[in-house]
Amino acid sequence: MADGWQEELRVLIDRQCEGVLTDAEAARLDELVCANEDSCRFYCEYTSLVGMLFLEHAEDESPESILAGWVKTPLKSQCERQSGSTVLGFLGDVFHAGMQTLGRPLVLSLLLVVGIPGILLTLLLIQIGAQRDPGLAVHPDGSPRHVAVSVAQVVRIHECAWKESGGGVSTGESLIAGQKIQLRRGLIELRFNDGARVVLEGPVTFDAQTARQGFLYDGSLAADVPKEAKGFTIATPSAKVVDLGTRFGVSVSTDGTVETHVFEGKVEVTSDASSTGAPPLTRRLETGDALEVKPSDTGPPRLVARAAQPDRFVQHVPDTLLEPTIIFAHYGDADPTTEGWKLQGSHLTKLGKGGYQVGPTNENGTAAWSLRSPGKGKYVYYAVTSKDSLTPDLLAEAKENGSVLRASVWLNPRSKHSTKDSLCQFGYCYNMFAWTLNVSLDPQGNQVLSLRELSSTSARVIPIPDSRDQYVDYEIRRNPGAKGADVLVNGRYVVRDIWKEDYRSYPKLQFGMKKAVATECRFSRFEWGVFRDKPGKGAKEGGNVDLNKQ
Repeated sequence: MADGWQEELRVLIDRQCEGVLTDAEAARLDELVCANEDSCRFYCEYTSLVGMLFLEHAEDESPESILAGWVKTPLKSQCERQSGSTVLGFLGDVFHAGMQTLGRPLVLSLLLVVGIPGILLTLLLIQIGAQRDPGLAVHPDGSPRHVAVSVAQVVRIHECAWKESGGGVSTGESLIAGQKIQLRRGLIELRFNDGARVVLEGPVTFDAQTARQGFLYDGSLAADVPKEAKGFTIATPSAKVVDLGTRFGVSVSTDGTVETHVFEGKVEVTSDASSTGAPPLTRRLETGDALEVKPSDTGPPRLVARAAQPDRFVQHVPDTLLEPTIIFAHYGDADPTTEGWKLQGSHLTKLGKGGYQVGPTNENGTAAWSLRSPGKGKYVYYAVTSKDSLTPDLLAEAKENGSVLRASVWLNPRSKHSTKDSLCQFGYCYNMFAWTLNVSLDPQGNQVLSLRELSSTSARVIPIPDSRDQYVDYEIRRNPGAKGADVLVNGRYVVRDIWKEDYRSYPKLQFGMKKAVATECRFSRFEWGVFRDKPGKGAKEGGNVDLNKQ
């Protein structure tokens, strides 16, 4: 616990003895007493001291009447009426039931001085050990209920939309035991009281059950658990994942299938027993391992081992994003050359019949500029260079303040190509540094992103599920003062530090086709801008520069 807990506990015990403890204070007192053995001992010794002070200063009242009144009000009545505390209410019942035994002053005095601290401590430890969930209380009728015990805190949220109106959370908010988060889209980062960090990605339904456990009903999350929080658990409808000191991801699909991917370290996955009575199955996973647990109504769950896919999980929630001032852009089906871009490439003479085709397109309500390759030639693209308006002053501003490049891209899913082919390319280069993204297709026609990370000699391939025949939004964001850049796909962070040294590059912005593959590529948007204003103002105050007037 944090420093100062003894003083806080002393104040709460005083208020309890005075009979003025509120519901929230009773819940906090319960939480502090249950925290560890030291707090249990402090509670017992302090309440014993209070009892002795009562006896010492009582003149006309008997010890029996003093203790009876003390027990009746703060422990039994107060706990039952206000806090619903499992531990404190339990002690109140014990005291109340033992009043007849404490009827004689000599017995009472001896117990107050010697026996009660030990008895209380023993009872507290037994009761705490019997609690399966420290955030779970019990009604007088024995039925369980959750009490207002804080188990986690919301660290960051990003572009969140909630499944239910009024059901959202905000940055800095504490989550109580049993509080459910139902996120339709966006990202939330939670920090549990034991130190574990969890990133939720919408759509997701998640329950922060205790300081050491959460329940994932559906959706996906990534967890980063420090050594001191070893044992942190993610429960799901059909399996339980126990951390053994690691970073991992868990997803729950609509059919109840649970996937666990280990990014680093080890976890232990245990399937729930099936309805047939088959015993649960346990597997230990290490770095690079993944396990699928598919439940069955007729037999034991099916366990399938595979390689981990860290790229499927968001492991970082960005801070509040600055909006850039957009300087160069292409939108919709406008001819890029009318927006200040120049058409460049190695086979510009082959534009038209039998060669590259460029022109406007508008299908399914999305206007875009199309580039079509006949399968011959090398590349063709639209660019802004230092010879035009990408001036040294603008490059220096982008380097100092940061910049953002965005592109919305569609690729013909029926293209015949190799998965190694890069069908389109776009990026930003200045001096010897280049931020360039290459987009291709997998055998199913979904877009895949390939890039070279810092200090890497091989390309990293990032799949983009369910992107067949769809426009995909890409973003390269270099924050102010950062050397590298962040890449987002459809608003989701996928990787950091993707810049590479390219001594052949000269300052330019470009978007177009790269390989000689028969295909079509469409750009409905391409933007580049720099950070100039306060968060949220750049996009409103900025505008496109008319390059033809410079």
